[in-house]
Amino acid sequence: MYLFAALRFIEDENISDRVYWYLSERTCSAGGLVLAPVGARSRLQLARVERTLSCEAQDAPYDMRLIKRVEAAYGERRPVFGGMPCTEFGGLKYDGKRYTRFRRILVAEDCPPYSQETERELRAYGAETFICADGQDGQERLARAEGCALFYGAQAKQKAKAVLSAVRGEPCGISEDTAELFRNKLR
Repeated sequence: MYLFAALRFIEDENISDRVYWYLSERTCSAGGLVLAPVGARSRLQLARVERTLSCEAQDAPYDMRLIKRVEAAYGERRPVFGGMPCTEFGGLKYDGKRYTRFRRILVAEDCPPYSQETERELRAYGAETFICADGQDGQERLARAEGCALFYGAQAKQKAKAVLSAVRGEPCGISEDTAELFRNKLR
């Protein structure tokens, strides 16, 4: 059985008059808010769930080979791994209607060492790289990291704010090359 959600993208005047079917791996219900990819570039936008449908693949409301997936529930940004609270950098609005991608950057003010169980949970989530924010080149290493990266340390939160400013195209104190890497990573 698959769960499908009919979504209305409420912040995009170009498509808000229609509903689109998405596959959902999460429980969602009518009236709930989710983030889902839109268009050829699959940029995340906010949508309201109009209705849901649970059925087999052969009864799907849209071709299973072409259907996109709901990325996350709106506001789903505070995961905890082995007791270590993190902030997921996905789901942050960077322009009038688009949101940053999930599983690209996690921010934690706690510093390792952390337990093997915490590392297993982080890796299961998708974290591949662990970068200390307190070093000189932390932001540049973060911008160049493949996959999802954990950005940790006393300065992580402050430096992460500069990353978001870079994604939004605002002055941020980060070189233009590094800012462009962040835009490509998170948009």
